[in-house]
Amino acid sequence: MKSTVARALWIGMFLAAFSVALSATADARGVWPGLEDPFQDPYKDPYRGVYEVRGEGFVHNVGNLWVNVTNLGVIGNPWKQLSTDPSGQFPPGSGVEYLYASGIWVGALIGEDPNPRVSTALYQTEFRPSTLPIDTIYESYEGYPGGTRFFNDDGDFDMFGREIVDEEIHDGKDNDGDGLIDEDFAAISQQMFSCVYRDDSAEALNTFAEHVPMGLEVVQESYAWGIPGSDNFVGFEFTIKNTGRQDLRNLYLGFLCDADAGPESEEQYWRDDRAGLVEIDTTVSSGGSGECAERLRLMVGETHDNDGDGGRTEGWFGTMFLGHTTDPNGVKAPPTVGFTSFRFVSGGAAYEKCGDPGNDFQRYDLLSSNMIGCRPGQTSATEDADYRIFFGTGPFQILETGKELKLQVAFVIGEGMRGMIKNSVAAQRIYNGSFEDLDDDPATGVNGKETCLTIEPGEPSFKFDYVSHCGLPDTLRERPEYRPIEITETDCALNPLQWVDFDCDPCTGIDGKETAIRWRGASTPPCPQVLTGFPPDEQYPCHTLTIDEDTGIATRDDIRGPTVQLLSQDEAVIIRWNNASELVPDPLTKKFDFAGYRVWKAEQWERPEGSTGPTPELWSLLAEYRLPRYIEPGTGQLDLGIARNQAEMTPCDTVDAAQRLYLYPVGYYQHRDERVLNGFLYFYSVTAFDINDTGEKDPITGKPEKFALECRHVATSDQAVVPMTDPVDGVGDVYVVPNPYYGSARWDLVPNPRDPTGTHIDFMNLPRGDWTIRVYTVSGDLVRVLSNDGNTSMGQMRWDLVSRNGQDIVSGIYLYTVESEYGDQVGKFVILRD
Repeated sequence: MKSTVARALWIGMFLAAFSVALSATADARGVWPGLEDPFQDPYKDPYRGVYEVRGEGFVHNVGNLWVNVTNLGVIGNPWKQLSTDPSGQFPPGSGVEYLYASGIWVGALIGEDPNPRVSTALYQTEFRPSTLPIDTIYESYEGYPGGTRFFNDDGDFDMFGREIVDEEIHDGKDNDGDGLIDEDFAAISQQMFSCVYRDDSAEALNTFAEHVPMGLEVVQESYAWGIPGSDNFVGFEFTIKNTGRQDLRNLYLGFLCDADAGPESEEQYWRDDRAGLVEIDTTVSSGGSGECAERLRLMVGETHDNDGDGGRTEGWFGTMFLGHTTDPNGVKAPPTVGFTSFRFVSGGAAYEKCGDPGNDFQRYDLLSSNMIGCRPGQTSATEDADYRIFFGTGPFQILETGKELKLQVAFVIGEGMRGMIKNSVAAQRIYNGSFEDLDDDPATGVNGKETCLTIEPGEPSFKFDYVSHCGLPDTLRERPEYRPIEITETDCALNPLQWVDFDCDPCTGIDGKETAIRWRGASTPPCPQVLTGFPPDEQYPCHTLTIDEDTGIATRDDIRGPTVQLLSQDEAVIIRWNNASELVPDPLTKKFDFAGYRVWKAEQWERPEGSTGPTPELWSLLAEYRLPRYIEPGTGQLDLGIARNQAEMTPCDTVDAAQRLYLYPVGYYQHRDERVLNGFLYFYSVTAFDINDTGEKDPITGKPEKFALECRHVATSDQAVVPMTDPVDGVGDVYVVPNPYYGSARWDLVPNPRDPTGTHIDFMNLPRGDWTIRVYTVSGDLVRVLSNDGNTSMGQMRWDLVSRNGQDIVSGIYLYTVESEYGDQVGKFVILRD
């Protein structure tokens, strides 16, 4: 017989056991110091707690690779015992993982101190946020109000009269001191998470007394897309700022990924992995006249399951190094992007034998070793083991106080090596983006010259002479040669002679396009997100969005994004959503190209071990609503007005279409699903799509062929909804379903740590208001007490068949009483175990 305990006692006992388990399994899996620390307070709300690592956290789930992010600097979910969130899962909902944990490294010399210092998010979790509730994770998406890229959302200017764009961090704070919060930042991708952490927070210093911080602040942003061709990777950008009192010298940036490939249902699935370095050199056509092509040189650290675990783990997981801050002058940063070190290591070995580093000197050596491969010439593993991928880059000669650097990486997944390479190329191209004319100056960005050799405002002029490195041997760590000339202008627009072809690509810096826009992928209207814990009767007032006449950009930042609310009823589920998806223009064309919504449903989910939500094959289309001009006759597509007419809310006041758009509350649209059974689990998702031309014409009609670009329908376990009976005015008709209960009823789920039995029965037709259910054995022993304080509006109560002593009840006949203001009722039910 399995045993459980009350929630608080169970968590407390588990934390103690978890601490012991950490030391017992550290050698086997490389559990990292500090990972257990966030669980010192098991009662903190995971949405408002110190560390966003537990419960229904923040998971990139719009693409095929689901990745968990935290504000601890740790990417992944090494806390599976306390959280069912995926870590690095592919395919979605499969329970097959490819990531244990990962994080950034920074190593440098502080001032004149000759001893190197290293701060890490993984090895020791020395990066931490503060304990303030504001230091959480923030979610946004392309088109988010106040998040328009390269746009002056808040209308401010610098001392020279130039517009200031994207000066904010999406962190819930007024970073620029203008009295506004998150009013002008860059929102990227269909799903973006932002957070801030430091290496000198009190939490970091209290956890690791021997740690010497450098005064680093890290802004972590992560991006995901759900569009075919862009949906097999998750990108990360780290902005590292020196907020200390001393300059940092000989700084190196690194990234460590402890990748584990295999089904979570398999014991120690991480022990049979292989790892290595995959080098990719390819040319991709850039379209146009055919004279321009995009040369891509990629280096990907890969991990894969060598035996495939019966065909369930056929993915190859790549850790991609995409880019970092460069200095064309070669003074403060490397002039070109490249590695200084790459290794794959396994736990248990000494550092000198390609094992984990044990102190700051070894960690700094790993960052700066200038070695590719665990041993010279060895770039792939020859034995099965638990491997970790590491790369480092630098040196950044100096990072002054108040200055910052950037590092960009990505996780990419694909079926086999060929699939991973294909998706790595797509990820690199999206990161590379494209060049655009953002300064409205046709004289900048011409003749292939895309880079301005300049100095920062306030710095003195210096002598510098650029000698083109184009045509020189192209190796991993090649550095161009330079000799002095004088540069005096700080404004590149005033001196076209400072523009050079630094990337040796004649197809960048043409037609006046001087600025590279990174992280540029195809976009759909943002998907409405299902909210959990959303009061059914909560109504939000109408908001107005001011629309810029030239750009069509909405500038309000105090609104709720695209949102779905699920309402459980008696043998019905109501899906309600707002119209926020329609108010986001395409980030490339700036046009409002929204076409419609699709309502999806998933059922018969049994919560297989390791699963975080329904897999793709469980989803089916319930309804498709379109704007009238996009409806295709004979397809079953519905007018969007039908979804509007089904709703019960009162619309806002008359809209001034020339100047303003309205964001209506959740409930502006509604769909009712009556093909459900009480007590069973269902998932719903509402997706938004636009209509695009294929560039071809229909051979019969001669009209342009079109296709729908749609965001992805997804759901996690916490977003399930269960239809239930309505409460009744009276007592006497309460009954139990199923009765008798046979082992493994149709609605039972596979057990997990939060629901150790996975079984339940339901009491139906419960009275309105306060009531108490008492369950007894036939001999009169009290088994369990269930009660309602009047806040629950449903007439149904679920019981997990666990007694008040924390034990599964045995087979037999049980009696129950229902006590309420309407009177009492007595009944019985039968349990038949397997």
